[in-house]
Order: sequence, then C-alpha cells, then structure tokens
Amino acid sequence: MQCRLYALLGVMFAASALAGPSVDFGREIGPMKPELGICSPCDFDVVSAWVTGVKFARGANRDRVAGSPPPRAVARFAMPDGTTNAFDMATIVWKGRHYVERIFTASELKGLANAKFLGVAVDGAEPEDAGIAVEDVRLSRVENMPLAPVTRPRRNLVPLKGQDVGVNTGNGALPFPVDERTILPRAAAAKAPLSVEPGFSGGASNPTEAPFLQVKTHREGRTLTIDLYAPPGKVTEITLGGAPEAATSSPLRLPYLPYGDLRMLDGKLFRYAAPDWYRSNASEVETDAKDGTVRLKYHPKTDGTYNAVCERIVVALSDRVEDVLPEIPNPPSPHRATVGSRLWRTHAASDRSRDKALWRRVHGLGMKKVCVLDHETMWRDAGEPFTFVTTAAAGKGGDAAQLDFTEFMSGELGFLYGPYNNFTDLASATPRWWSRDNVALNRDGSLHRAWIRCYEPKPTLAPGFCEALVPAIRRKFPFGGAYCDVHTAVQPWSRTDYDARVPGAATFSQVFYAYGETLLLQRKLWGGPVWSEGGSHFMYAGLIDGNYARDYRYDFGSKPWIVDFDLLKIHPLEVDFGMGALGHFSPGRTTAERMFYLPSMPEGRERLVDSFLAATLAFGHAGYLILDWCWSPAKMFGPAYCGASRETFAEGEAIALRSYFMVQAAAARYTCAEAVRIRYYDANGAALDTSAAIRSGAVARNQIAVDYANGTHVVANGNRTERLRASGGIDLPPFGYRAWTDDGQVFAESGDAGGASPRFDYAESPDYVYIDGRGHALSFRRGRTDGSPAVKILEKVKTVKKERSLQ
Repeated sequence: MQCRLYALLGVMFAASALAGPSVDFGREIGPMKPELGICSPCDFDVVSAWVTGVKFARGANRDRVAGSPPPRAVARFAMPDGTTNAFDMATIVWKGRHYVERIFTASELKGLANAKFLGVAVDGAEPEDAGIAVEDVRLSRVENMPLAPVTRPRRNLVPLKGQDVGVNTGNGALPFPVDERTILPRAAAAKAPLSVEPGFSGGASNPTEAPFLQVKTHREGRTLTIDLYAPPGKVTEITLGGAPEAATSSPLRLPYLPYGDLRMLDGKLFRYAAPDWYRSNASEVETDAKDGTVRLKYHPKTDGTYNAVCERIVVALSDRVEDVLPEIPNPPSPHRATVGSRLWRTHAASDRSRDKALWRRVHGLGMKKVCVLDHETMWRDAGEPFTFVTTAAAGKGGDAAQLDFTEFMSGELGFLYGPYNNFTDLASATPRWWSRDNVALNRDGSLHRAWIRCYEPKPTLAPGFCEALVPAIRRKFPFGGAYCDVHTAVQPWSRTDYDARVPGAATFSQVFYAYGETLLLQRKLWGGPVWSEGGSHFMYAGLIDGNYARDYRYDFGSKPWIVDFDLLKIHPLEVDFGMGALGHFSPGRTTAERMFYLPSMPEGRERLVDSFLAATLAFGHAGYLILDWCWSPAKMFGPAYCGASRETFAEGEAIALRSYFMVQAAAARYTCAEAVRIRYYDANGAALDTSAAIRSGAVARNQIAVDYANGTHVVANGNRTERLRASGGIDLPPFGYRAWTDDGQVFAESGDAGGASPRFDYAESPDYVYIDGRGHALSFRRGRTDGSPAVKILEKVKTVKKERSLQ
C-alpha cells in the first residue's frame, strides 16, 4: 500500500513545531498555528504521526502510576465557528516510538470542510508523562496499490459452492483437516436415529434476504448437515436459530469449547449446532451470551464488496453429551511423550547471571524434567520491538549472552529450552519488516491494532514470515523448541483481514488456515515441540504441541469442571499444561487482577495452589512449575515484569516442589493415554456418567474420576467446601486429589487421612519419593518428614534444609 503525501500549506511546518522532547502540560504540544492550511475533503483521508511514549500502561510491563489514566494522541482542527474539534488517534500506553494514524470517514471529512488543521496534540498528560514526543505529523491520502501475489498449499478438502480458499491455491496440500467430514460428531452420526430428529430453524437473519439463500440438508444417524449458499452481498448474516426439537432448552458451556451452540433439551437430550470452521466464508462468529444463539456475520471488504455465503452447519442430537461434541480433524502432535513428562514454565529474562542462579537451584532440588520457554524480554530491554527480530536484547548481553544461556539451559542442565516468537504482533519501529502493506486492515481501511505498540501483520503472510525468521534465529542458537505466542489465544475472526487486495479477505477461515500452517512450520523449523498461549486453542489442537491450558472466558471458580471436551477431543492431539499459569486460574477475579494477583488471595495461597493442582490433574494436563513466590512481591512470570522485586526463593520453594513432584510422574503416564471412562460423583458418592451428572446437577460438585487406557487413574475433588467420599477408599478434602497406576509404579495423593490428620502431600514413582507434611511430622509407606518438604531421588537424599530427611 502506498501513501501519497500532500505538502499542504503549513503541514510540514506543523510537523517540526510538534516535535519535541517533552510535554508542555496543560497546553498543546507546540504552538497552535492559525495560519495552517484550510482543509478540503479531497485533500486527505488520514492523519498520521510518530509518537514516543514513556510509560507502559497495559500488560505485565505496566509502570504507570495506578489510577492514572494514560494520555491520548488527538488530531485537532479549528472549525469555522471558532470551536475546536479533536479526533482520537491512540491511547499512549507504550514506551518507545510508535506510528499512529486516524482514518477519516467521508462524513467526517465533509464536516471538516473549511476547518484548519492544528496538529496532533497529547491530551490528559500527567507529570509522569514528561518526555512524550510527537513527530513527523502528516496529512495524506491512502491509495491501495496492487500487492505481490502470495500462494500457500491447498486446503485438504473439497470446497463447497462459493467457498473462498484464499491464498491456499499453491502446490501440495496442507496436512489438515485429515477427514472430509471435518467437525461432524462421529458417534452421533453412527448411531440409529432417535424418535426426535435433529432440526434446523436458522437461516438468513434478515427476512428480506431469505429468498436468496439456498439450503441443502443431509441427515445421517443423529446428525444433520446443512449447506448454505447465497451470491455475494445478497445475505449478510446467518443465524443458527434455536432448538426446534424441544419446547425448552438450556444453554450449556463446556470448558475449552467457546464455539457453537450446546444445549440440554427438556433435561433429556443434548444438542450441538455449529458452523464448520474449516469451510466458512463468514467474517465473524457472534454468540449471544444469554441464550447461546450463534450468528455468522458477512462484512464487506475494504472495497465494499462481499463474499458469497458459504457455510456448512452441523447439528448433532443424542442422549449422551459426549456423542455430540465436535471432532477436531487435525493430525496429533508427535511430541506428546516428550512434553507430557515435563512441567512447563514461562521465564521472563532479566539479568542472565540471576537467571542462571534460579535455574541451577531448581535443577539442584531435583526438578529436572522441565520445559523452560523464555518470554519477550529475551529480545528487548524496554520498549523495543520483540517480534520480527533476530538479535537478543543488548542490555542482557546480546547474542553472546543468549548463546551462553541457551547452552547452559539445554546442555548443562538438560532442560528443554526455547525462545519467544510470534507473527501476530508487528511493531511499527521494527527495522526491515515494518510496512503498512504488511498490516491487516479493518473494514474502514485502518490498520488493525494488536498488542502494545504493535499492529496485526496480515495473517496470509504469517507462514512466509515464519519461514524467513526462524531459520535466521536457529542458525544462531541451538534451541530445542519454541513458544509461539498469541496465535491460539485469539479467536480467528478477531483477526480477520478485510483488505480487498488479499485473497480470502473478510473470511475468518483464512486466518485459521494461515495460523494453522504457521504452527506446523514452527514445529518443523525449530526442530522440536512448540507451544502457544491458549484460550481458543481447540481449533489448532495437534497443529501445535501444547498450550497454556487456560479458558479466559470460563470461571473455574464458580462453574463446573466438566472435563469431557478437553479430555476426549483435545487431549488425544496435544499436551496442554497447568490451568494456564497460576494467575490465569485465580478464581473470582477480573482478567487484569488475575494477571497481577497478590499472595494474599481471598482463600489463601495454599487453597489456590491446591485447587490449581487438583484441576490440572482432573483435566489431564501436564504440570506448570509454580515459581511465583520465589520473588517478593509474587511474580507471575519472573522479575522482569511488574516492577522491582527481591528474590525469596526459600519462601516459594515448598510450593515449587509441590507443583512439580505431585504432578510430574502421574502426568507422564496420563498425557500419553486416552481417557476411556469419565465419572462425576454425587452427594452420596455414587459415580455418574457425564450426561447423568449434568441432568442431575451433580456435575457442579466438581468431584471427578478419570480412567485412562494405560491403567492410570485420577480422582480429584474440586469442591470448595465438601469432602469426596466414595468406594475404593476414596476420602478427599476440598481440592484434594489422588492419582495412581495399575502397575503400582506411580502414586500421588494430596489429602488429610480422612480428616484425622493435617493436610499432606505424598507422591512416589520410579524416580522419586516426595513428602510434605505442611508443618507436621508424618510417616508414609516409603518415608517420613518432620513437616518440611522432602524429596528422595534415585536413592540419594536431597533435602531443602539439612534437618529435612527421608527414611
């Protein structure tokens, strides 16, 4: 895309007048110039500037004074009637130099006829904002020039009528989806029809558009597929409708399935309706928060044209909820055994000597099977770009220090260690890669904003960016895997590119295919497992090796821990870890508060950790190494974020040990096996299958048992107040859990001996025995403790303190 710049009278003068090293508080930056040019609607359609910020006001970097709203960059115009009109350009929440712009609509430009452009100013600045600079202000017109063609391998299915396959027209085929039936629930399709047939009451939301919609249906067993087509622009919104099969229905929400319309009909049957995300031409998926109704929106591209309606809707009906869950037809990760036996930990690089000391201590305490993935601070010291770069942060020693640290982590300590990268955030200050043409566009032609001081790169370019950048980094550093941030956290329709020059424009499926291919390329190019941020990861399961096991739309503190979709559909394809990080899981708090939680949680630190570990085992995830209290104040990702801290490893050591030894051996077994039976206990300790537990309400007790094909078993009591008493000697306190294997090799229990003793943690495996009496002397089958955490590894006693011992 090319911007044609117009040297309007006074514009270049305004640019120099507005440049400066600091903010003149209470007034405009630079003098207001009444002699600046009079605007005409044909003169410009965008105001742009480079703004240098001095404080982070978002994310884990935030260093702005609490309660102080960040300033805003605004474009100001003097109106003919003597008033001033200001147009927001950006809220200045970043540190460093960043390009901002404001696209004006035709009606806004008409209203500015005969107005005078006064420049770009900073509103709402406080003394802490001294140093903000606004430079290189421009009025311009955006002209969309042709882009170089991009082609990627074909999508691995037969397109439906009208389907836009985007850039996927090249040689070869993507290895996903692996089945032409895509998301169609296999179990429901294979079973004999019920007395009630699945139906469809949806269609065009606007009745005047309905005549243009072509509908074809196909019924198979207990499923109904509906193929929809309409010529471009004739139908702009599709609704999936309600549930015509029953008079009443109740929306159901399962963890890790934030998609489609799942319902319980009259307390008997279960129904799931969803668009096939492998085939959709829609721009956006919208789900009503109250009644669960799904709508598919078709928005225009930047040139005003629309895509043809192309949808396959799947409706499944069954008396068993597990039968109607959508399939995820992706190939499984080849690294399940590797990553399932290890815990995961985010590491935000600070001082590399301190970093070495931390990980040497972790390793020395026996916590050796860990995947450590550096975060973005390995590439930046302050507000510099942290993606699309290949040189490590200079303030941390640059490439030489990064190479040394990589060899230390991978070679000396034997951790699976890798870097941070992503292709969803492009900083405008990035050398070589920054171009307006590389950025996705909103419907009005404006740049799609992403993370702080970043814009969203065009998703269609992500695979190519990956192919160019990863080998360049890999030649420098012998990483064993990588963390590819963001891609699985965002819903693909939140990153739809509306640029009409790009094939697949205004379709969210183009984002899905581009990101899915990028994740597969990551695994290939890094030569090892790759993880991402999670939250919308079900679509990408298997295309990546694992994710933060978080569902930021689901409150695990107040809603049932229904494990079925995760265990039956995601678990066979990849290994997710923890419940995300501990801060992601913290119940009863806003997202921002969870990111910056304090040790003084409402229910206490111990309760939070116990609930986190119980949920990790219940959902079949690998462990997350909790080092949060190794710093004061507690740090979610380490000392590089959230201000200054002091190291307090001894204070956080007990929780770190618990998070490792209570999960590692059991997770190594169950992450490589399929769940074959899932049950939920009622108030009497009776074990119910999932459907019966949902109908009776027992599922809300969060008392869960899972059996795996390889003879591994997990029982977890996720209830906040009530004990779990059941056959087989199960007697667990709130947030207690037990895991064991039929061969007797692995056993772990967090309990209290039926309430007769204090809370304890005990685990044994072929590699270690671990005991924590939580301050009380206790004896167990293979050891005892004076109350402190104690670990025995390979017949050699390693203790946290000299007085700790195992017999």
